[in-house]
Amino acid sequence: MTTTPSSSKAVADMDGIVEKVVVHLSHPDPVVEFRESDHTYWLVEEQGKRRLISITQVLQVAGLVDTTFFNERAATKGTYVHDATALHDQGRLNDATVSDELRPYLDGYKLFLEECTPEWSRIEAMFADDVSDVAGTVDRVGTITVKGVPQKVVVDLKTGRGGSAPWHPIQLAGYQHLLTQYLSRRGQTREAAQIKRYGLYLRGDGRYTLTPYTNTFDAAVFTSALTIAHWITQVGPKQGRHGWQH
Repeated sequence: MTTTPSSSKAVADMDGIVEKVVVHLSHPDPVVEFRESDHTYWLVEEQGKRRLISITQVLQVAGLVDTTFFNERAATKGTYVHDATALHDQGRLNDATVSDELRPYLDGYKLFLEECTPEWSRIEAMFADDVSDVAGTVDRVGTITVKGVPQKVVVDLKTGRGGSAPWHPIQLAGYQHLLTQYLSRRGQTREAAQIKRYGLYLRGDGRYTLTPYTNTFDAAVFTSALTIAHWITQVGPKQGRHGWQH
């Protein structure tokens, strides 16, 4: 159920690319394959495989994400920070492999661990909804303590310098949707309703910002974005307009 780096060596080597094909989830969950070579999710069925749209792709295709300032190096750094924090949580991180560039972000995460005392039930876990044909990898699921109050949470880690962006709560609403589907299949609807969304922003100064997202409209925005993204990828704007006329 979890996706983890194959080794801590990748944390320090920002030029290395690791090819992985990981199969997750078993009955009663949909069987899903993630291909890291092209970052795609595939639903495995008896008759073959069907590609699922990812949470990130939903936001991009629906036009909610501004990728103007995205660059490959920043994305790679974010990946290795995710790897380092996951390995640290699992007790498998060789601290000597962490580069000077990544060190402040890991220090910020350690500070978060000290102050919020999380108990993670899932780390870098992949979830899928085979009804809505969407999948994604959730950074953390578990319990954290905020101002002395334990909370069941889904947390997304970010390393960008800009802090919170308007699409971040929508992304987390997507992850919450996947987690809700997962729990509902197990009859845990009450637990699903208790989950809160947080963005954990790790900073280059060794500190962090923990941002709660509470707007109830975020779920509706995500659902609308998912519908639009499916329409654009399956039909396309020109064909879609023509189709609606009939």
